[in-house]
Amino acid sequence: YVAANRILTRAVVSDKEANLTNKLFVQDYQLALMPELLSKADIDSLVFWHIPWPRTVDSQHAPQLAQIAKGLISAEVLGFHTYE
Repeated sequence: YVAANRILTRAVVSDKEANLTNKLFVQDYQLALMPELLSKADIDSLVFWHIPWPRTVDSQHAPQLAQIAKGLISAEVLGFHTYE
């Protein structure tokens, strides 16, 4: 998961000069770490999260969830799918 986010981010950053914009839409949980990685390369990200955020988390998973949250809050725009 972490490696996949890093590999894709490196590909985007290496192709940055060919892009016409400095913004990237990041889709869903598979790429939740990318916004933080992209921000380090001065690329803004917009994220839409399609799955519900967990209401409770087992303490053994808290570090991973914190890493995901840190990635998400690095996005310029962050949207969540809700039941409402």
